[in-house]
This record gives sequence, C-alpha cells and structure tokens, in this order.
Amino acid sequence: MTSFSAHRRATLWLLVIAFALFAADAAFADVLNDIGNGYKTESAKWFPKLLVIAKSLFWKLAAIEFAWASILWVLKSQEMQSFTAAVVQKLIGIGFFYFLLQNADYWIPAIVNSLVKAGNEATGLPALTPSEVFDLGIDTAVAMLKGIQALSLWEDFATVVVGGLAALAIVISFLVIAGQMLIALIESYIAISGGVLFLGFGGSRWTVEFTQKYISYAFATGIKLFMLYLIIGVGTAQAKTWAALLATTDWNSIFAVMGGSMLLAFLGFQIPNMAAAMLSGAPSLTAGAAAATPGALAAGT
Repeated sequence: MTSFSAHRRATLWLLVIAFALFAADAAFADVLNDIGNGYKTESAKWFPKLLVIAKSLFWKLAAIEFAWASILWVLKSQEMQSFTAAVVQKLIGIGFFYFLLQNADYWIPAIVNSLVKAGNEATGLPALTPSEVFDLGIDTAVAMLKGIQALSLWEDFATVVVGGLAALAIVISFLVIAGQMLIALIESYIAISGGVLFLGFGGSRWTVEFTQKYISYAFATGIKLFMLYLIIGVGTAQAKTWAALLATTDWNSIFAVMGGSMLLAFLGFQIPNMAAAMLSGAPSLTAGAAAATPGALAAGT
C-alpha cells in the first residue's frame, strides 16, 4: 500500500511538472519575440520625425558656433589667415558630425549589428531570438525528466521532487537569460531610433559631448548583445553535454545541470555590469555580485 501511494504521488508530480513545462513553453514560445518586434516596429516610427528635429537643432547650434567664433576673432583682431584656418577647421568638424547625422540610419545600426555579428561568428550560432533561448531551457528540462522516466525513477518520490525542482530551476534560469536578451534588444531599438536626436547636438562645441556620449551608449548596447551571445554560446554547448549527462540520471547529474543553469542565469543577469566594466575598465564580476543576484532577481519580481 505504501509503495502504491508513493507511486501515485510520483505520478502526480510528473503530471504537474509536465503541465507546468508545457504551459510555460506555450505561453512564452512567441510572446518574447512579439514583445521585441512590437518595440522594434514602434520605435522605427520615431526615427524620421526625430531626424528632422535633430537636423534643425544641428544647424541652429552650428550657426551659434560660427557667430561666437566670429565675435572672438573680431575682439582679438586676428589676421585673416588665422581666421580662415579656424573656419576651415570648424567646417571639417561640423561636416563630420553632420555626415554622421545624415547617415544615422546606417552608421548607428552598423555599430550595434557589427558587435552582434562578432558574437555570432565567435560562437558559431545563428541569429537567435529570446524565444529560442527560452526553448533551449525547456528542451534541457524535458531531457532531464525523460532521463528520470527512462530509468524508472518515478517510484522514488524524493528523486521526483528534486528532479522537478531542478527542471523548474533550469527553465527559470534560461528565462532570465532570454529576458536579458530581450531587454538588450529593446534597448538597441530605442538607442537607434530615439537616440538620433542627440546627434543634433554635434553642431556646437558646448553640446558635442552629448553626441559623443550617445555614440558610446550605442557601443555599450552592442557590447551587451555581444556578451550575451557569448554566454548563450556557452549555454548551448553545455546543454549538449547535459543531454548526455542526463541519459544516466542520478542526483549528482541533476544537481550539476541545475547548478550550471543557475550559473548561466547569473552571468546573463550580470551582463549590463560586465559591459559597463569593459567600458570603464573596472571589473565588477565578483562573488559578492553573485550573492546579490538572487536578491536582485527577487526584488524585480
């Protein structure tokens, strides 16, 4: 009677876990992509309107810049030769920033896409979507549950509980990575379309810093996606080894796969800090940050 009761409980756990994974796959399979595509479509509408504003702002600032430079030249009573040299120098600088503004629809996406392409080539992965990353976690969890079932371990209630919790941990870990990828993609869409306004500040020496910071921000966004691809590449390679490891499922294998998934989630969650560290030269990937990650995840939910 006890063995039969344990079997019934194990079977119930199997049904609950399978239903949870199926529901998660069905709910998030395309939702993440739809969210990202929605932001991409809407943000693309901003670009032509903001480009007009940016050009108008650029020439107003350029006119102020030339007027101020002329006033200084008159006050200092400099020779015409020095004035001509200063004008030519300013024309070259302003011309460069206007060329950047005029071709913003090509150069800014090229900054981001070149780093994404570098990540693709480094990992050998095709262009991934957040939903595909999440599906990888679902597939890994299902492979583990199939391994438990194939070894007839559903009679062991403790193994079912541990395996179920491990499966959920794997799915949540890959969901975190997929979420970080979605956020980085949305950030790139906003940076490309909405940030074109800041290129208009390149017409004056007093505001050109805004333009420089915007270009640095575009690089930072591309670096986030680049590093995410590297982390996802590691996760994809490990998932293949996990499939073989889970073919002989035992508790050690379950905990190894669960720990590996949680580590990937930590790396994916820390990508923004790692990108900022690369730009500033101050590493921030520490054990203390790892300890703070679960709290940050809990606070965000």
